[in-house]
Amino acid sequence: TGANQLRVTRDDGATWELPTGLGSAEELRGLAVLETPVPTVLALGQRSNAGIELVLWASTDYGRTFQQRW
Repeated sequence: TGANQLRVTRDDGATWELPTGLGSAEELRGLAVLETPVPTVLALGQRSNAGIELVLWASTDYGRTFQQRW
């Protein structure tokens, strides 16, 4: 991560990209990978919406896109 943004690489670090769906994240607190049939990447972060709110995002396409789950 850098500047509170997650970046992913698919070519051993030659290029990096920003996943979509995390636009409202102000700070990422943790990452985890669930060993499901299609690996699920979880990102825990926070955003401010009239106070601080914790948010859990999930990706089932190896971190390319995330959807809010909680």
